[in-house]
Amino acid sequence: MKNQAQQLLKKLKFWRQDHNAVRVLAIDGGGVRGLIPALILEQMEVLTGKRIYELFDLVAGTSTGGALALSMVCPQPKYNGMPMKASEMVEFYETETTRIFSRSLWQTIRTAGALMDVKYYSDGMRDVLKERLGDVKMSAALTDVLITSFSIDRCDAHFFKSSEGKKDPLADVLMRQAAQATTAAPTYFEPYFLENPVPQQPSAFIDGGVFANNPAMCAYVEAKTMFPDAKKFIIVSLGTGELFEKYSYEQARSWALAGWVRPMINIMFFGADIAVDKQLRALLPTNKHGRKSYYRLQTKLTTDCGYLDDTSKENIQRLRDITTREILQAQAGTINEICERLMVDVK
Repeated sequence: MKNQAQQLLKKLKFWRQDHNAVRVLAIDGGGVRGLIPALILEQMEVLTGKRIYELFDLVAGTSTGGALALSMVCPQPKYNGMPMKASEMVEFYETETTRIFSRSLWQTIRTAGALMDVKYYSDGMRDVLKERLGDVKMSAALTDVLITSFSIDRCDAHFFKSSEGKKDPLADVLMRQAAQATTAAPTYFEPYFLENPVPQQPSAFIDGGVFANNPAMCAYVEAKTMFPDAKKFIIVSLGTGELFEKYSYEQARSWALAGWVRPMINIMFFGADIAVDKQLRALLPTNKHGRKSYYRLQTKLTTDCGYLDDTSKENIQRLRDITTREILQAQAGTINEICERLMVDVK
């Protein structure tokens, strides 16, 4: 008992060094694979007894990660001003994503499998976001939030920020508008047209994943901007599964445009995710005492569960099983460590 008490005191002393550390959460894009970070966040809420907005100073997300981030910080009138629990978002991915990724036989034929038009109409996405986020504005976020998107008519990366909404009412868009902008994945959904994303500049937006599927670097830069005097950061980056196919020289040497289309998309998305991970590991290395400033929770996927829009019960179960085995169990020590550190300055 004495040894256990000494170990506990030593650990508490170790973690108290995190006092005043800026805590940042970043969630990748990935369609229905958003179930993976949702399960991790559910575990974190169970371990800490706190909601996600209470654990972080900034939450960032791209695409499905953006919608998940907003759900974690959106005050809901029906919940007495509290956001949804992570467990509710797990349930959403498991039972309701079919409403978003749904199309009739006629639509499949008419669009020639997404070759002639978008694969899905945006009605399902719009209705779900309206139900989940209501008419709450970005400025009402319970902790600061950053959502990535790309303006195709201005050819510019755009960040929907709660901090900007607090400063400028004209830039204070609805959370569901930011969510629909960041989830407008090319070929899957049509671009989202927003009348006033910034004063007097209407724009058409697509999925932020085209430049920041892993928004962790964007989140770190934003945190450095928001807290310029901060010396300590804890960055928690949640992936949605890694499915990277390798290609040999013999395979690729004779590819033309048609041959490169699918591999290029795969390389661009996952290559960018990996690059951000490497950059943050270089910028925020583990110190000589073994203290980390940056955590990345990610897992590899098999080809049968890598699709963004596979909402079948079989695929959902595969994603749950992989997350449980490869992250919640295999990386349980890391998750416990993260939760202990986040609780030092809990709100």
